[in-house]
Amino acid sequence: MRLSMYQCMVTGFLESFLEHANNDLRMFANHLKEIKTIRVTAKSPGSLSKDVSLDDPTYAVGSLSIKIRKPETSLLLFSNGKLKVSGGFGEYDKTKLHNLSRSEFEEWLWVNRIKPSLDIMGIELFRSDVDIKVFLLNALHKNTQISCDRYIGLCNYIQEKHIYPNIVMPSAFSENQTVRQKKGRIIAVKLYTATNKKRSIHFDHSGKVQLFAFDSPSDIANQCTILDTIVNEFYCM
Repeated sequence: MRLSMYQCMVTGFLESFLEHANNDLRMFANHLKEIKTIRVTAKSPGSLSKDVSLDDPTYAVGSLSIKIRKPETSLLLFSNGKLKVSGGFGEYDKTKLHNLSRSEFEEWLWVNRIKPSLDIMGIELFRSDVDIKVFLLNALHKNTQISCDRYIGLCNYIQEKHIYPNIVMPSAFSENQTVRQKKGRIIAVKLYTATNKKRSIHFDHSGKVQLFAFDSPSDIANQCTILDTIVNEFYCM
């Protein structure tokens, strides 16, 4: 298992933002442009895909896309002061990170990603000033037992155990050599771990497992253990 990316929302940022920028995203962006380790782009109101010029006051600014070089972090600052933070992990100590609960992981993000980013931007905040909510945590995993042999049988076995509330079976798979060489969505099974939730586990016959939209490392680690146990049961039959 390896954590690959996270996204979280930081609230409570508004008061400090107002203090520094007088409620003006353009003014705050010009402040950030003076910092060499930051790249900032202004976005049009209601559209994150449309860039606007910071030099032309006739264009309204709805949000700021902020890229920080180290720690490599992406931030999206909205005009209401909410801050969306996302990024990867690089090298990390698995023994320390993989056992963290959601609240513990949010503290890890504050210490290792959010606070350093705020410091670089020149924003002084204490942990008690903000609320952090993780809403997406993705990971990669590898199960070496999964293979082309009996792959559909494994998918059926998982479905029959009724552990997952919703399962989307592979949309295309056969035993001929052409398809055996294919990988990815078309032959992946998707296991949803909760009703009406996006949390899911995807894998194909290569044994590469992707986990999407969880909220804590410990939950992901637990899901990997559950899947590995089921796979081992099947291939040992």
